[in-house]
Amino acid sequence: MWFVNNFIGQWRIFSLLTSFRRLGGFFSTLAGGKIIRKHIFLLPKLFAFFANAKDRSKNLILKSPIIITNTSMKRSRLLGRIVVLSLCVATIPASAVSQPQMTPLQSTHTSDRSFGRGAQQIADEWSAAMPQTTWSSHADVSWYTADGTEFTLTTAEQFAGLAKLVNSGKSMKGVTIKLGNDVDFSANRFDEVIGKDNDNPFSGTFDGGNHTITGVMISDPVLGFIGFFGQTNEAIIRNTIIRNATVVGSAPAGALVCNIYNKGLVSNCHAYDCRIVSAPYETSFGGSGAGSLVGGLLDESKIENCSATRVEVYSQSQSGAFISQAYNLCEVKNCFVTDSKIIADVGLIGGFVGINFAFFPGTESTFSNCYALNVEVVSLDSGDQAVLGGFVGQVSANFIAKHCYVSAKVTGGKNPGAFVGMTADESMNCKYDGCFYNNEQNPGMVGIGNGVEIPAIAGMPEAAMKTADMAAKLNADQNPAPWLQANDANNGWPYLKDNKPVITSLAAPISHEIRIWATAGRIFIAGAPAGTSVQVYDMQGHRIYNAAVLADHDIAVASGVYVVRAGDSTAKVIVP
Repeated sequence: MWFVNNFIGQWRIFSLLTSFRRLGGFFSTLAGGKIIRKHIFLLPKLFAFFANAKDRSKNLILKSPIIITNTSMKRSRLLGRIVVLSLCVATIPASAVSQPQMTPLQSTHTSDRSFGRGAQQIADEWSAAMPQTTWSSHADVSWYTADGTEFTLTTAEQFAGLAKLVNSGKSMKGVTIKLGNDVDFSANRFDEVIGKDNDNPFSGTFDGGNHTITGVMISDPVLGFIGFFGQTNEAIIRNTIIRNATVVGSAPAGALVCNIYNKGLVSNCHAYDCRIVSAPYETSFGGSGAGSLVGGLLDESKIENCSATRVEVYSQSQSGAFISQAYNLCEVKNCFVTDSKIIADVGLIGGFVGINFAFFPGTESTFSNCYALNVEVVSLDSGDQAVLGGFVGQVSANFIAKHCYVSAKVTGGKNPGAFVGMTADESMNCKYDGCFYNNEQNPGMVGIGNGVEIPAIAGMPEAAMKTADMAAKLNADQNPAPWLQANDANNGWPYLKDNKPVITSLAAPISHEIRIWATAGRIFIAGAPAGTSVQVYDMQGHRIYNAAVLADHDIAVASGVYVVRAGDSTAKVIVP
């Protein structure tokens, strides 16, 4: 009775009663994202459900989250037993349990939009700006053969063909799809995602070869899985860059992948300058489950060595600047999000991950060696559901975070936290180890919004975090040590040895007075006034040159790609 005594006993009665009015949304989903709403009062099925709780958890993701408050954290186990007796008046049929998708929140509050536009307005604006022409009308499937096991795609038309094939039942299980070059999708809307629902997931391997997918535009207020890849099942997606994507939906959403499900893997994938919004539209449970690179991570799946930079995520609730949530034995390691923002009409949002719902013992998910840097976390609401934190919004149970840090500006909400908005403690298997937050970003804000005492979450001034000692604290006893720190890399913040930040955009165009160019082994700067400050960075973010030049200047460097800043001018150069 661990589930009864320890978990339900800490739920708030009012939230439970509210959930009873939405029982169909409280448990499970059908394929394709359609909600089953059945109010069946059959006691035997209730007992059968709890008797098989652990097995069912593998195919279950709860729909209406219960909000834990400071008071409810202290509810006695006796209260839990009383609530369980109340549960005996309702249950769900076995047929209602299906493959999981994300868990949208039905808000009971009216959002205060005085801080900015709501998710619906943003969704409408972005959708209106998209082309009306579609890639599906140009789909090319001529490259596909039924007996093939490896295909290389080089055009947007071929990817539209891949979507048609997968959505007609060809999951690509056992097949490797490779990206042969950079592909620009900006001419048309990508109206048919790769893996539209639970019945038609992508189950193959996709290897981007470190090429870039650019300009993907998706808008669908009905489809349950929104992303370049929608629903996946046992898929591997690796070595892919997605840039300048705009994704609009009413349900789970991510720029590269919506859902990584059932022992899936995303490795060495990166999102730059992407925009994602999950809006309510007219649906009962729309507007949640948004992430940047990935929407959600489910059932023993993993994300490793990935990042999101300069991304914008908007939703009603239950979303994160990197992913929205992880459920059931998932792992996120060696990942980061930088220079980004997450804004929600209500809450349950975090600068890295929004929520963690893992109700049953043995279903904990782990976040290790991750960071969120220069992230804005904003709730437009101030009610009980307006929960937000710099790294994670709400943690109910079975959550592990270790060797992570955050520097985020947290605004709005009720009792926000600089690291976590609301969390249970170790009695609910919520464990933190070596976690830190910048305590100067939000003066006076506590690290844990609901006041739980967790010594392993510590606030530090920014100057102390930009040190080798900070990297040593993050490394702790890990061998090999994953964290590095250098004053000329990542603006002094600790970074990951196996996932270094990369300069991918220019801060300002080069002025007409200053000329920057390269020849074999040298970078030349001409036309700069005397005393102009010049810096040169390699593509790992390391500053390799810093000086004030007196006149026209040249710098000896090894062959490679560099970003050169001369005063207010910036250029990217290739040195042969």
